Amino acid sequence: MTCNPILFIGINYWPEKTGIAVFNTGRCEFLAAKGYELTMITAFPYYPFWEVPVEYRGYIFKSERRNGVNILRSFIYVPKKVSTITRILHEASFLLSSLLRALLVKKPDILFIVSPPLGLGLSAFFLSKLWNVPYIFHVPDLQPDAARDLGMIKSNFFLIFSIS
Repeated sequence: MTCNPILFIGINYWPEKTGIAVFNTGRCEFLAAKGYELTMITAFPYYPFWEVPVEYRGYIFKSERRNGVNILRSFIYVPKKVSTITRILHEASFLLSSLLRALLVKKPDILFIVSPPLGLGLSAFFLSKLWNVPYIFHVPDLQPDAARDLGMIKSNFFLIFSIS
């Protein structure tokens, strides 16, 4: 039995073994096992070491299939040293490449978008309007908290308006 197609977009997925990747992988594989046609657009693995494994280097896009899930990887800039600017470039590269990748897939019946990065909300809105499909925007990780804790944001002014 095959059910309606679902398109997930999220920056982290298998083979990453920590953080949001574990939840994304489990969620997608569970739904695929229930018969849903599942496609996951994600980045090349890099987390938590901030380095793309050798077998994934040199690609702009790459397709894989694992446990019933079509995995469509798209380019991501992975900085050698993470700073505020390189983190912004890192996320922006995925926002652009994942949106381009999404435009090449079959129209899904629903979009499921997982943040970070928060900018994926714009992709969800755009794709939802383009395809006239609903979307879920799941935000399990609040980036301003993490940025503050890592010392990337020092201004309380910004934090007052970004954390509620």
